[in-house]
Amino acid sequence: MSVELGDIMNIWTSRKSSLAIGITIFCLLLPLSLEVAASERVTAVGTAEIVDGDELKSRARALRVAREEAAIRAIEATLGEATVIDNFTIIESSLAPYVNDLINVDSVLDESTDGTLYRVRVACSYDSDLIMEQAIELGLLKDAGRQYKPRIIVVIPEQDRGRYTPHPSAETSIVGELARQHFYVVDQQRVDEIRYTDQALAAARGDVAAAEAIGRKFGAEVIITGEASSQEVKSAVAGTVSCRASVQARAVKTDTGQIIGAEDSHQSAIEATRELASRECLRLAGKDVAHSLMLQVLDWEGADEELGRRITVYIPKVSYDRLEKIKKLLSEDIPQVEEFLQRSYTERTAELEVVFKGSSQELADLLQGFNLPGGWLRVSNYSENRIDCVIKYYESDDPRLSR
Repeated sequence: MSVELGDIMNIWTSRKSSLAIGITIFCLLLPLSLEVAASERVTAVGTAEIVDGDELKSRARALRVAREEAAIRAIEATLGEATVIDNFTIIESSLAPYVNDLINVDSVLDESTDGTLYRVRVACSYDSDLIMEQAIELGLLKDAGRQYKPRIIVVIPEQDRGRYTPHPSAETSIVGELARQHFYVVDQQRVDEIRYTDQALAAARGDVAAAEAIGRKFGAEVIITGEASSQEVKSAVAGTVSCRASVQARAVKTDTGQIIGAEDSHQSAIEATRELASRECLRLAGKDVAHSLMLQVLDWEGADEELGRRITVYIPKVSYDRLEKIKKLLSEDIPQVEEFLQRSYTERTAELEVVFKGSSQELADLLQGFNLPGGWLRVSNYSENRIDCVIKYYESDDPRLSR
């Protein structure tokens, strides 16, 4: 059942009894509320010109405008601003009308008139999962259901009024969005132990080595880290508090230190108290960042599967003649290797990079046991984009006793 707000207003004016009015509106709104499995909230403002002094009809039109604006805001909150900007035409023509039918107007927060325009501000709820499903059907987002998803740890130190907050809203929002898309995310309770340590703060400020170390400690393939803050700003609505949040984050591969995604978001919220406004704008900014970063991570994984996975091979204590044998194996003898590059050879430690059409485990299996002069190659460790090898020697484990 679909009920237009204008119909509700006409019924409102036709009833003489206030009791009948209340019962009628409740019965009409109840099916509409049941249509939407509402899980998120947005506020929106609508205005309409007052024609022939009929404020009642203008109010109904203003409510419809507010509902349409709420649909756009719900789409931005679900898909992220970047996706909306890049796909505005199809969103405006196809997705926005669909979402408009899913928006549930929960309450009118305030309304006013200056004799010419009628203005209303409403609180609305919507189901972000349904918006996401429709966006996937329209081709605006990738269906992440069957894609490989790395294990991720999220560490976002957060400040409010210059002090670190013990329960960061932006980090919680990012974790929630990743979990909803079935990423493997390290439990926030474990992150609580290290979020404000010197190492975590260094990682948040861009220290890649610190970010790598945290990721490896928790067994994560990707770390999302950065900084979040909120501040109070002047509110345009009397009796409310407005805050604006800033969230900056990057996604780093913990085995190679490569930055595979970066995003920032600035969001505002108006609520009854400063605490509520701060939490809400940080939540919205975190959600925006999460959607952008998860797409960048999936793009990276998709490129690995389509073009080949970029894997770094580390071999310490290897003589150059043995290294030449290993390089020949990688560059000529393994057909799944699409590209090969020797990154460095410093103090008898080689860093090699290959683009491999397969998993790091498959490459590790091919390297394991490879015969070298006086010894063989042994894989000591591997992760998604890194393989660590050592040389084992027949006559001794000490490479100084071998050529």
